[in-house]
Amino acid sequence: MHDPTKYSSFRRKPLTVGIDAVYGILEGGGTEIQALRFNKDKFTPEQARDWLKEHNFKPLSFEPAVEKEARFQHDADLPAGVQLLPKEARADWLREANMAQGSFSVVQAAAWIGLRKAGWARRNGAWVRGTGVGKRFDLAVKRQDDEKRQVFGWAIPLQKDGSPVTDLQGDMVDLPTLEFAAYDFVLHSREAGEMHEEGDKGRLIESFVASAEKYSALGVQNPDADKGWWVGFVLTEDTYKRVKSGALPMFSIQGVGERVAVSE
Repeated sequence: MHDPTKYSSFRRKPLTVGIDAVYGILEGGGTEIQALRFNKDKFTPEQARDWLKEHNFKPLSFEPAVEKEARFQHDADLPAGVQLLPKEARADWLREANMAQGSFSVVQAAAWIGLRKAGWARRNGAWVRGTGVGKRFDLAVKRQDDEKRQVFGWAIPLQKDGSPVTDLQGDMVDLPTLEFAAYDFVLHSREAGEMHEEGDKGRLIESFVASAEKYSALGVQNPDADKGWWVGFVLTEDTYKRVKSGALPMFSIQGVGERVAVSE
């Protein structure tokens, strides 16, 4: 639907039965459908074209899925936008493309999604790579609502009972980094998975970065009040059952970041 090089990242989600949408996330915020993937077991090329026409989609190209070897072998074979990536990012893109099957556009979309999973993101016009880490804190889900399948709790704590919080991997997060991550998640994702696997397991319904400045604005004068990122999600029925049973007792955050040593 759109040139994939204009986006900072991608997310694939089911659109309807037999059709997945690949959403391109714009660097300045917002999303739009970059490509549509039709299940070849449910749609013939003619049926897919009819669906696009009926729903007023005007694709830049339409390519029936084909089973063939990957078409990208060297840097010179890569699309122009990919050739502008850093060398390591090009190598990751090429690897992902060579593992994908399907039409030219499908392979490209899969490679861009894979690039994001490999830790690459576009920041201020440049592609950079962080370290993808799953963060776990020893903090259980604080509140549940069985009827509404809602859960609430601290996603990333900064301070508990007046003391800084260190996660289970020995890391700490400062307030500016936390705010950036929280706001980026609200802008671009708002989606919950299970055990760091992608999927529509829940949607964000509440997000609040609790800081001393905001507490002051709210009239809370306790300097030892817990601080961090408080979230709430509404979950699918199956996932909520796993939370209620104790199989999923806490929030576990995954993202891209860079570890920096700090002095005591």
